[in-house]
Amino acid sequence: MLVVGGGEAAVSRGVRASLLAAACVAASCGGFGPFALDPGRGQPPPAGAQLVHVTITADAVSLQPDTVRAGDIYLVLDAAPNGHAEFIGAAGPGLPENAPLDPATLARVRAGDAQGTGSSGIDSGGCDPAQNAAGRGKLGPCGNVLKFVVLPGVYAVAPGDPALDAGATQPIGILTVTP
Repeated sequence: MLVVGGGEAAVSRGVRASLLAAACVAASCGGFGPFALDPGRGQPPPAGAQLVHVTITADAVSLQPDTVRAGDIYLVLDAAPNGHAEFIGAAGPGLPENAPLDPATLARVRAGDAQGTGSSGIDSGGCDPAQNAAGRGKLGPCGNVLKFVVLPGVYAVAPGDPALDAGATQPIGILTVTP
């Protein structure tokens, strides 16, 4: 997870991708940080799981459904074979892992300010074309599905990382989580 706060330097996408790949190798992609990669990589989400389908266009981020229950959810990036999405929650001292965004932080995210947030990205095109095709509908580095554990409140989904695109407004989708 990339946590953005008081003066931390932004990391380029290439460096972040390299760090993520190295971390996956070192940890066997078993999970790290509050927005952890699921150890069930290479597998589809379990039957009956809460799936949130993400569709990104040039001017919108659509979430279907846009309201879920607290607990495990699976973000499914329904995009071109090389799509990207960032799942954004609140982060900082005194906040629980996977904290939802408060209204002030959500307003900052809408304005392109990522301070006080944490995000985790999903890339549906991180492998060669055959591996990407085999990974569709599955968790893991070549898949287009990522698991999150969410708390009641709101989260944002964006086509780019707000920490890396500081100051740039971009379309976001809002996920509402009920108890």
